Amino acid sequence: MKLKKGCLLFSGSKNIIARFLVIIMLFMNGLGLLEWNFSRSANAYNLSAAYTEVSGDIGEDTVWEKSKSPYLVVNDITVKSGITLQIEPGVVIKFSDKTWAQGGFKITVEGTMQVSGTNAEPVYFTAVNDELNTGAAEGAVGTATSPASGWWEGIYVKNNGTAILAHTHLKYSGAYWQEDGIYRQGAALFKSGAGGLEVRESSISYGKLGIVLENNSGPVSITNTSFENNISSVIVEDNSGPVSIEESLMSGNEESGLYYISGTGNFNINNVRFTDNEYGIRISPNNSLNEGSLFVNNPQPETFIANNYDVFIDEGDITENITWTFDNNYPVYLNNINIREDASLNIGQGVFLCNDIEIATGAILNIAPRSILKFGTSKAVNVYGEINAEGSFAAPVYLTARHDSFSGGDTEDIGGNPSEPQGTWEHWYGILIHPSGKAIINNSIIKHAMMGIIVDGTADLFLEDSTISESSVTGLSISSFMESGELLIRNNSFKNNRNGATVYSAETVEFINCHFIDNEDFGITGNNADAVNCWWGDPSGPHHYGENPDGLGDAISDGVSFIPWLEHITDSKILSPKQSGTIIAGDSLYLSGSIASDPTMVYNWDFGDGRTSSQRMPGLVTFRDSGDYQVRYETLPSGTALTNPDTRDIKVVPRGEHPDLKVTEIKLAQELNIGAFTGMTYTAQNIGNTNAENVNGWTDALYLSSDPYLDAEDIFLGSHSVDTAVTPGSSYGGNISFTIP
Repeated sequence: MKLKKGCLLFSGSKNIIARFLVIIMLFMNGLGLLEWNFSRSANAYNLSAAYTEVSGDIGEDTVWEKSKSPYLVVNDITVKSGITLQIEPGVVIKFSDKTWAQGGFKITVEGTMQVSGTNAEPVYFTAVNDELNTGAAEGAVGTATSPASGWWEGIYVKNNGTAILAHTHLKYSGAYWQEDGIYRQGAALFKSGAGGLEVRESSISYGKLGIVLENNSGPVSITNTSFENNISSVIVEDNSGPVSIEESLMSGNEESGLYYISGTGNFNINNVRFTDNEYGIRISPNNSLNEGSLFVNNPQPETFIANNYDVFIDEGDITENITWTFDNNYPVYLNNINIREDASLNIGQGVFLCNDIEIATGAILNIAPRSILKFGTSKAVNVYGEINAEGSFAAPVYLTARHDSFSGGDTEDIGGNPSEPQGTWEHWYGILIHPSGKAIINNSIIKHAMMGIIVDGTADLFLEDSTISESSVTGLSISSFMESGELLIRNNSFKNNRNGATVYSAETVEFINCHFIDNEDFGITGNNADAVNCWWGDPSGPHHYGENPDGLGDAISDGVSFIPWLEHITDSKILSPKQSGTIIAGDSLYLSGSIASDPTMVYNWDFGDGRTSSQRMPGLVTFRDSGDYQVRYETLPSGTALTNPDTRDIKVVPRGEHPDLKVTEIKLAQELNIGAFTGMTYTAQNIGNTNAENVNGWTDALYLSSDPYLDAEDIFLGSHSVDTAVTPGSSYGGNISFTIP
């Protein structure tokens, strides 16, 4: 037996060797400065007498034959550019001892490596002391000579190199390796450059990392391959090449099945199972990922089984325009997310388990219908920019607590019957709109917060057709001791909160057609609150100790105007037009109302100009004369006057000097699939006779509709901000990215 240090060679009895080994261990555990290379003979690992040593550069086409197997790699190997290494079925490639200095050996492929295993005769890449399933004796398995992860480095496919592996098993790889003075964690397969990688009917196990795609621009195909008991199966960073992973398994990994850090190439997963991992799929936040691009035809619910986190989005900054849409059958975990200036995050349908979300000044968070966001204890949405939570009448947005198993399922593994958060300690904090912030929230349900919405100072809030319930402190808090921002609070329900709303404002805050039901302390408390024509849970009105002591509805404090109040509850809603606005004399509006919940009710429209209608959908109504009109709609018993109508304020201006924007061109994919992420480009022209301009610009919005008219049942898809003046006759373009719901 031989022991080498540098160029000196020692040999002798077993006792001498044993004493030398003690010295080596002292050096390694103490100073750690000397570089030793301790090598055993091949036969120490029960290799057959006939084996083939390989190392160095392969400069001509070469075949590793089964008859010369096993092959023992005793130093790094490079398959040079333009050269092919062919490996026959049944070949076993073993890597010699790790070295203290080098950490292991690798095969670098700059040319082509063709590994031609078969189901009957697979090819193995493994450690020299792997004595299981590699043609060697099995007696040492489980002893001190057993292999461990990180024994050899891996296969590095770089530049224009290409590797094709069929029926190939890679085991115990992942030793650290050095490139350009930097030590890196090894992987069974490390791929960079423009060449290709194909892996099929294979396995990667008991290593550090499975496949790493870094700075890869070539095509990658992984089919019917299992990744088991590694640290991570597949890691993707700065990838621009097309990647397809199909019919594969990622299981038992200490960290991730798939870790997607960054990339621009098409990345598709088809029927891949993630089981018993810490993270099934882990994603860095600055990536647009959704069912249409990341997942194709994944089976449900078998895709994710027994992972600690099925899909996990890392903590970090969003600096681009990003869209996330996932299927409702599994939750997506969001760590702390910061949406930075001029960036946007579009959350499509799915269940998202959230920590803190911060929206910087100039940033936007859009939340689409059917989205369910569930927040951890005391977590908040801090809005310095803009949040748009725009559900629809049939598909609201939910913002609630993690422990709310009625919304989005039992995502906390509570078990048993559906449960709700208990006590303040399980509530999330709420949506905090800072003085520079803006919130547009409609057709949304906000539940189980400490304070559902907090409006601070000059923040803007447009809250319509929504419900805030089960808040442990208050549903809505408005604190403005200076001139407030723009507020619209209309057609909302505040129920089962400790306090429905808390108002301390220098200006009057108006509650339009709102319902306050079963709030524990007060429906509204504070000052400067105008809540006339609201419903308080009982025909007798709200309880006020002085002005309405017999009221059996929610209590109110001083400083709240409430007379007259509604004596019956109504669910009448104007579906179209979706909002108030301005039109030109002679233009038409499409009018549509909600269906009466009581079939004995009749429909009542008042167009504000003397005309009325008893049809639920009057259709197109033309306003010929200029003026200010309030369109009102309510379902009532026959012969009853309008008492609590839903309203739209319509300003009709005379024809003359006005801008008039018209969409003249739309470019969209001819075929759109549900869940697909896509984009639309459009051109709009000012066909009016004055400039189209606004100090703060304006926003063009895209909706999915079943008819040509915008109404409350239409689904918001995305928007584009315009901040330049458009002169008469000129055009501008925009691009809106969105996910098909």
